[in-house]
Amino acid sequence: MATLFVDKLDPQSGTALEIGTSGDTITVPSGATFNVAGTVGTGFTPGITEADMWRLNAFLYASADPISANLERVDNATFSKIGTGMSVNTGVWTFPSTGLWWVSTKCKGETIASQNDLSISATANNGGAWDSVAMGSGYGTDNDAVYIGCDYFFNVTDTSNYKIKFVAAMATNSNLAGYTTRTDSAFIFIRLGDSQ
Repeated sequence: MATLFVDKLDPQSGTALEIGTSGDTITVPSGATFNVAGTVGTGFTPGITEADMWRLNAFLYASADPISANLERVDNATFSKIGTGMSVNTGVWTFPSTGLWWVSTKCKGETIASQNDLSISATANNGGAWDSVAMGSGYGTDNDAVYIGCDYFFNVTDTSNYKIKFVAAMATNSNLAGYTTRTDSAFIFIRLGDSQ
């Protein structure tokens, strides 16, 4: 195999530079890297293209199916999202693009001698049927602080029909914490890659 050593390849004026032809395999040796100074075109997976975080901005004191009130995107000065971000309507979450999504909720609360449950439900037919796909529970006594969370990989192949909701089953005299200035109860969405 011959080796060609060059410092730069330039296409002719007005044409695109092509390496190989359709069906070819271009091999990048182990340890080699691509440095992209411009915009990556089609055919490359650019890594995480969507990441968003929301929170409760007021305390939740009762069961909710779904959690629909007092939701806000995190807005602290040091926060940022990647991409378009999620949208929510009456507690039902819509994804901005297809893909394999990591959905997570982490909530802080208080409970008295009982158990609080927090779950993720998913639908593939725009709410025609919901499937409880992940659940976390917290148990405490005498106003104990509890930390409840659960996670799910959601394979979104159709943004019109694939939806998520969060469900809280709260014991009497229990709560999930919510503030406008910090995130005690979080709802996290990260697109890991293309749908499978």
